[in-house]
Amino acid sequence: MVKRIVVVVLVVAVAALAGCSNRVGDLAQQMEDLRSRLTTAETNLAQMKDALSKAVADQVTATTALQGAINRLQADQAAVKDAQTTSPTVSRPLVAVLPPPSRTAITDVLRRNVQAANDEDVSAYMATIHPSSPMYTTTETLLRQLNDVYDLNYQLESVAVLESSEDEASVSFVLVTRRVSGTAFQDNRVTGTWILRTYRGEWRIYDQVVIKVEYLN
Repeated sequence: MVKRIVVVVLVVAVAALAGCSNRVGDLAQQMEDLRSRLTTAETNLAQMKDALSKAVADQVTATTALQGAINRLQADQAAVKDAQTTSPTVSRPLVAVLPPPSRTAITDVLRRNVQAANDEDVSAYMATIHPSSPMYTTTETLLRQLNDVYDLNYQLESVAVLESSEDEASVSFVLVTRRVSGTAFQDNRVTGTWILRTYRGEWRIYDQVVIKVEYLN
């Protein structure tokens, strides 16, 4: 009887031991799983830290660049302000803003000049000559002498404005002069350039340059 009890106890003990062994194995497996998960979590945490560090570094770089741009802009604005403050104010006279000279106004005075010569109207002719012209006095004297001796016909064959500004212009011309009556005279064709300047808001002939003279008889 005693042996049977002992055997039963041993069987129960063995069974209990086997159960404990199984539970130990299960616990060991669970521990291994926990270690694996912990390792994965640590790896993920390290990756997150690296990503966060990179993001922070990028943010610092961007902030530094933005601050540099702001500093440069502020410096430029300060320089402009200083220049505006320290630059001397230039006093400009009040002058009328004139439109570009009209080519018609320029050529009109030349046609009036020729018409006055044909009409032998010395006053009208001299009204087309600039008072400061170096040829003003000699022109008036010569014109009166010609009118006393000859009856001449003047024809403006061509006229073209070469260049002009608000107060001066140069004009090419071809002028033909023929005798109508009077003593011997050589008809001629003169090619040249007239220089015009403004006088009291009007264009006047200031000077002339003769380029070529052709005698026609």
